[in-house]
Amino acid sequence: MPSFLVVLSCLCMGPLASGDVLLNIIHAATAREQELASALGPYKFYVYGGGAFDALSTDLLSGWTDRHGKKRPFGLPTLNEYRAPIWIHRALLADPHRTHDPSEADLFFVPAYLQASFSMSDSEGKGRQTTHVQHEERLKKWGGALHASSWFQRRKGADHLFACGDVNMGWSHQHGVVQVRKFMGDHGYIGTFEMSGSWLGDWDLTRAIVIPYVAADEIAASSLGFMNKAEAAAAVPPKDSGGVVAGGSGMLAVGRETKQQTSSSPADYSTLASPVASPSSVASSDLDAKVRVGSVSVEAAVASEAKLPRKVSLYFAAAQRPNAVKWANCSRGEVEKLEKWPHAVVHVHAGPAPTHRKLQHTNASLPPSSSSPSTSSSTLLEFEEEPRSMFELKLQGQTFRDTQQHRQQQQQQQTSRSLRHSETSFAAHMFSASVCPLVCGDTPTSRRTVDAYLAGCVPLFVGTRLWGRCDPPCVPGWGWRVAGREFPHLPWHGLWIDWSRFPLLDEMALVSGSPGDALSLLRHTLLPLSKQAGGNQQEALTRARAYMFATRRSLIYGSGECHTPNTFGLASRRLVEAALFKIRNIAVVAATANSTVDRVDGEKEEEEEGGGGFEPLEATVKAAAAPYSASMKSYFDKAAKMSARAKKRAENEAAAAAAATAATATS
Repeated sequence: MPSFLVVLSCLCMGPLASGDVLLNIIHAATAREQELASALGPYKFYVYGGGAFDALSTDLLSGWTDRHGKKRPFGLPTLNEYRAPIWIHRALLADPHRTHDPSEADLFFVPAYLQASFSMSDSEGKGRQTTHVQHEERLKKWGGALHASSWFQRRKGADHLFACGDVNMGWSHQHGVVQVRKFMGDHGYIGTFEMSGSWLGDWDLTRAIVIPYVAADEIAASSLGFMNKAEAAAAVPPKDSGGVVAGGSGMLAVGRETKQQTSSSPADYSTLASPVASPSSVASSDLDAKVRVGSVSVEAAVASEAKLPRKVSLYFAAAQRPNAVKWANCSRGEVEKLEKWPHAVVHVHAGPAPTHRKLQHTNASLPPSSSSPSTSSSTLLEFEEEPRSMFELKLQGQTFRDTQQHRQQQQQQQTSRSLRHSETSFAAHMFSASVCPLVCGDTPTSRRTVDAYLAGCVPLFVGTRLWGRCDPPCVPGWGWRVAGREFPHLPWHGLWIDWSRFPLLDEMALVSGSPGDALSLLRHTLLPLSKQAGGNQQEALTRARAYMFATRRSLIYGSGECHTPNTFGLASRRLVEAALFKIRNIAVVAATANSTVDRVDGEKEEEEEGGGGFEPLEATVKAAAAPYSASMKSYFDKAAKMSARAKKRAENEAAAAAAATAATATS
């Protein structure tokens, strides 16, 4: 199919009332999805199954047999991220675009639960010589079956797609992503959380597609449940529209049927609010709390949810990542400079060992719904955590062979930690917050991006790492690679979601400034966002939230357990569609209006004369009065020049050292 360009329209905002603006924003998101569907056209995909393909996927759900002949049950992957391939496979099996006839398919999906298979296997050997017998055997047969497929041979895998659920280079190599890369060849496509060649066995990034992290269970279930109920409500003939233009469920019904509600006595709309939101917040919605289900459109329901009050102005609670500091000079602790922001909840725990958030419910109670979370140590959040792999710990010279010693160290850590809360409590704070800083994990990406988006906590980019860049204070390191501005780590950017709408905080200014400077920096960073709402910051955040809620289903895999789901979001289908845009060579340029952040990958940067020192805070403050695009371009220009000067200085120092060595050798 020949290459062609699709320019998406965007509804520009005039001098409308607040409610009308929200409906226009939501309707623009609806129109964008419909335009993308029209540009892509009809399609069908085929999911490989049977034999070696089932052995590395669905058969694992029934358990496995160890070397002694003992039957062992299926073990659900501990990390949410490891469940992404299972979510995607299960969703695609149930998708109406799936065909059972491969001759009809425009794309072929090849399932593989690498992480589950790796854990459901006997290990032999020690250290890096360890082999996982059953897993390696399954993977070898999987690759053989793929190469034997006439459909794979037809185009050398150029229309084949694989989903990766790994979160760093160490684990991806152990789980077999490098082998998959060899089996798929140079032409296949891969879904990945991060555009990092080191994760993907040097997979061509032009054939990689960023997929969303798997959100916290409570957040995904709440978000998806609300939208399903709102869509069902909109399917009921309205009793009294009250002047609200019905938009139906077209926003989220691309290529699928809308559920019809048959109940003759629909419940109050207030019962559709997020379950973690306080009852008082629901009752204080600008939309009449007594509006009945079936009397409002999906757009009106989403706008109503976006206007629910938020008690926390800024929320960030996390564990410090030693690897992030070591590998990329990224310190989450810098966000603590913002803790004096009014009504903010900020806390970063500095633990001695690298950890990952683990899905484990505790008995920690929620903060009272009638008050905002306190910043006292008794209510600060942290996560249930588990140690990283032995491989990574050894890299740091920390090998915990003695489990008793490890246990004692963890007990010592507990004494310095604040009260831990469950995922439910984490979700409650996310749903209560207006702005959430997005800071790196061990590498540029983390699950926080998706959690914040689904909960309606407006993303605040801290630095340019998520945009594929590594501007100061970032430095390249082990475990990840700089992707480049053409490969941002943001799911569906330029397609279903425009991430450039959200503000970006100058990371260098945050690091180099005092806490007082940081507060000024935050104020000026949010200023351009507020200007688009007549200087009303809360209204500006509400508008951003309305857009997030209108598009959030594209970031949700589903609710329930991945292997026994209750319902699905659109994330899995979006992966297929994103691959088809590439396969069909359709380039999409989104025309945005009133973006809060200039499109990082869309405008030509202006050249700036002269060198001079890099003054990030002053530059940011001065640029705040101008359009944000000027601030963004100035930031990138100066950061790039500072990086170039640092590189040149290092080259000069290396040359001088080489010359000195040569002189010494000669003498």
